[in-house]
Amino acid sequence: MDTTIGSRVRTILQEQGLTQKELAHKVGMPADALSRALNGVRGFGSLEIVQLADELGVEVYWLITGKEDPNRLQVAARHAYDHGTSTYSNRSASDDTGVLRDIQVAYQQACPSEPLPASRLPADAVELRQALAGPDGVRRFADVVEARFEVDVVRIREVGTDYAMSIGGRAVVVLRETANWFYENWSLAHELGHLVDGDDCATTSANAAAERAANRFAAEVLLPADEMKRLQDVTEATQLGSLLWDWGVSTAAVRIRAEALGLELRPTVRGWLETPTVQFLRATAMPDRWAEIAERRREATARRFPAFICDAHERGITEGRLGASTLAWMLGVDEDAVEVSRPDTQRLSVQELAAAFGTSLA
Repeated sequence: MDTTIGSRVRTILQEQGLTQKELAHKVGMPADALSRALNGVRGFGSLEIVQLADELGVEVYWLITGKEDPNRLQVAARHAYDHGTSTYSNRSASDDTGVLRDIQVAYQQACPSEPLPASRLPADAVELRQALAGPDGVRRFADVVEARFEVDVVRIREVGTDYAMSIGGRAVVVLRETANWFYENWSLAHELGHLVDGDDCATTSANAAAERAANRFAAEVLLPADEMKRLQDVTEATQLGSLLWDWGVSTAAVRIRAEALGLELRPTVRGWLETPTVQFLRATAMPDRWAEIAERRREATARRFPAFICDAHERGITEGRLGASTLAWMLGVDEDAVEVSRPDTQRLSVQELAAAFGTSLA
């Protein structure tokens, strides 16, 4: 039975056909030091634990405890559609994996001793749309889903695409920073569609049916058929601009949705919908509201992590349980810029690392 870190490492070495010497070389440990640690003669350093977990392809939590992480990570990715091959793919998956793991670690550090509060997903697109009803509902999309459904929204520039994740029972949507609020709104609705449908997609390939279903969900949330009929009464660019602004979507999304619904639109409206969104708004529909357009673009580029995660990290720093590096990363600032009182810190022992994950080696 694998009751120690050493025994678990030896089991994985046997399963993967690796020798202790090969593993020691991969993680940068002297072979005799690894041998002594595996046999319980010396302890593992905290950094060694992390490096071993990375190299062996296991979670730090499992390597320390032998138990499944209650806040384990499951990912469903948004994939780009290739019209030439009629397939979906995610070319940034390998680069994004480490970033998604960093997000998971931030959550684990924030809630080390108990499962994260579970999300309550909307039952369907209708319930989500109803939650967005009201002034600026779509503009506050991320705030609404966090408040109503406890689905967290992270916005960062380090990922190449958008992701829907589950960390334990907590649903998290990761959005790539973009100046295009309309793209972000569609992405958020799309990823929520994956979560509502319970998709658990690989990060390098995609189920085309699942992607189409997520797009249908997004369309039903942001551009329901009854609302789209208003386009048939549009005669002025300002009218179309107001609809786009309130709906929070792109000209391309509206054009594609109108085609799917078989709506007959005036030629001038079809022409406007062929124009890039910001260009149409600034030059044609809303030329006197350029400052509002600029502000909405700025909002879509603001780095974002849930407030409760940042708050938990601040408390952890002041209590001496956490360093400031993760919080600095979440805030997008240098570690020295994190103005939180920090007690004198020492290098973590393996026991302290285990405690940070809410467990004990005893």
